[in-house]
Amino acid sequence: MALAYSWPILRLTLVSITNTGSQGWQTTGGGYLTESEHVYALALFLLLKDMSVVRAMNCLKPNLKKLLKKAVKELSDTNVIAELKAIKYEGIAIDHCQGASL
Repeated sequence: MALAYSWPILRLTLVSITNTGSQGWQTTGGGYLTESEHVYALALFLLLKDMSVVRAMNCLKPNLKKLLKKAVKELSDTNVIAELKAIKYEGIAIDHCQGASL
């Protein structure tokens, strides 16, 4: 569900990271993540939540296991996870939503 509901944010991040010479929103593909992008997002999620990567690999096809291992290594070689964990979520006040269609 985390991947399904957060795809626009992940799409922006992944396009910025994975496409050389390209940044911003990508409109091709109708908003769906590729298998590679799903696996990269899964790596982000697992590392952010301190969940077992090995346990997740047991649920993946062999080619996706390799992608997950690569994504985890790439992310582990950077400070991205620490920076994301340092972000403080403050939420929004309900009065900001009055009159908005939810």
